[in-house]
Amino acid sequence: MKLMNPFFNQGYHLYVDNFYTSVTLFKDLFARCVGATGTIVETRRDFPVNLKNDKQWTKGKDRGSMRWETDPTRLALQLLDNKVLSVVTTTDNANVKANPEKKTAAGTWTSVEVPQPRAIANYNKFMNAVDRSDQILGTQNVLRKCVRWWKTLFFHLIDMAVVNSYILFREHQANFPDDPALHRTRDYSLAHFREDIVRELCGFAEYDHPPVHTTAKPAPDPGKYRTEHVPMVSQDRKTCVVCWQLTKKCFKVQTYCSAPTCNKFMHMTQEKNCFHIFHNTDEFEHKDDDE
Repeated sequence: MKLMNPFFNQGYHLYVDNFYTSVTLFKDLFARCVGATGTIVETRRDFPVNLKNDKQWTKGKDRGSMRWETDPTRLALQLLDNKVLSVVTTTDNANVKANPEKKTAAGTWTSVEVPQPRAIANYNKFMNAVDRSDQILGTQNVLRKCVRWWKTLFFHLIDMAVVNSYILFREHQANFPDDPALHRTRDYSLAHFREDIVRELCGFAEYDHPPVHTTAKPAPDPGKYRTEHVPMVSQDRKTCVVCWQLTKKCFKVQTYCSAPTCNKFMHMTQEKNCFHIFHNTDEFEHKDDDE
């Protein structure tokens, strides 16, 4: 209602998908001279009880069968096409019909006319671009299930931006066919477009393989031994990394090396100087290999 506030009392018609459709919303919009049409799911609140038994209703029915229920402000109707489609509208009526062509497979693909209410025909007409966008997003997206709703919205907005950019790029290609910078292979798809975006953001070569992740840490500079590798004492007690690797015995210590390249717990006593063994790379690797 807040989004539609600038368009109240001007005769606009709003089309939405089943995420937004509700009988209460449509009645409130109708009271402000805004017509509304949208698909709806049977589990939505205020959905007509008489239209909820769609599985039982479709038994023995032909494609194009329809039923509806109305009250003074809204019309709820169902159409049997490839599946049952439920629509709520506050402007159209069930008796005005259209006859769009549908593709059907009966040995070969042929076009047949399937009668449908004008409300559904108008919905398909004015929601086509939105449905097409949802189809594209369904094939390539970064969306993952998450308990934090704002993350879902954030990644969805990124997906929408990528799809819109891909559409604009295709239009730019069509407008400037002679520009060599816009030439792509015939199978260039949204997935390839996403890869190009990643390469640009990460600074990868245009047609090179991305770098492989490695867990190996670079060897510390011996010249920085005294300034960076500083022994520290922690309130926690953890396993000495040297004793564990060399003897597979778990000795808890409070001393550790605070260097960012180390950050490991180890003995630092006169009797047991694991700190020296750990930072003397040759000696430490030699003992580790012997084990």
